[in-house]
Amino acid sequence: MAFFSSLFGCDNTLTGPDFNVQESKVIDITDVYRVDYQMPGNMATEFGFSEKYKQQPKSITIKDYKNLEFENDYWYQSSSLDVGMWEYYRGSKRTEKNIAAELSVRISINKTDSNHTAELIDYINNAYEVFVKEANDKTRSYYPEHTDADLGDWLIKMPQIETRSLSSKNALTWATYGEVKGRHLKYIAVPIDSQYYLNIRFRYSYSAKDNNELEKLQAMLSNDIEKIVSSIIIKN
Repeated sequence: MAFFSSLFGCDNTLTGPDFNVQESKVIDITDVYRVDYQMPGNMATEFGFSEKYKQQPKSITIKDYKNLEFENDYWYQSSSLDVGMWEYYRGSKRTEKNIAAELSVRISINKTDSNHTAELIDYINNAYEVFVKEANDKTRSYYPEHTDADLGDWLIKMPQIETRSLSSKNALTWATYGEVKGRHLKYIAVPIDSQYYLNIRFRYSYSAKDNNELEKLQAMLSNDIEKIVSSIIIKN
């Protein structure tokens, strides 16, 4: 049946990251954490990303994380350490029109304000409150004739931050939609000290052709994200 579906141009098979071909990576944050993890194969080919990623070092050593270069990134300051990107295709042809979803993971060290004294969860909540208010006020100003109900997903909602364990370390996790327009984000944050934390951010979006495909993609991405997370081992 799959042969005939492909033959007549209606192959609905979905393919994404290849967990049978994984690359072992290490981030060594001196005197803090050693982070081991696996990056699945079949990475995105756009702009030659897949080939460029193969040339990246397998191991990264951060001798002094406080002296990294940090950039303002939405509501936080971060220094990127590693990025992986994948495309989900329908059918056997890896063409732009057959892209059904996109997924990326970004591992970074993030920095809070130097004068904050709150717990990390409170700091993140406070940072989001400021970011969400500013972003939503800007959106409302573009559409003054519309109510919040009219704007719907154009307005960013405050995330529900929860605690979880990641490789026996206490961590925070939350998800948002619209923080980056049209993208879903899932975060996991592992404290390093009172001002810095290891941040793992997944970003993904769908281009599903119908609800059936959307449900399949949602299940695939949720499963693939957890596979990547489960490969992470953090040791002191």
